[in-house]
Amino acid sequence: MFFAESSAYQPMFVIWFNAEPILLLLRQEPEVARLAGIYLKWASLGLPAYAFNCISCSMLTINSRQGLFAVPTRIIMAVAPINVLLNYVLGGLEPIRLGFIGAPIATSIS
Repeated sequence: MFFAESSAYQPMFVIWFNAEPILLLLRQEPEVARLAGIYLKWASLGLPAYAFNCISCSMLTINSRQGLFAVPTRIIMAVAPINVLLNYVLGGLEPIRLGFIGAPIATSIS
């Protein structure tokens, strides 16, 4: 099922990776389009994980007979602090400090 659903994120990858020219075609301000394009290029690295997360959450919550409603919540509770820490380290901590691109990289990792 994952492989069938994974084809759905491939068009999203193309759109996200080419967001700046698309936004410029839609007459977005050039600076906003540039920053959104940079953010989405780095965030697109996490699309396979986003796709897997969406599929697994729906599989676990749709089938109520399994009684696995709490599994996605527990996963989020474990990953959210890691995401916060990675955002702090990659975005603002002085030795590394990637700045603006640190946030999508941290989200892609977590």
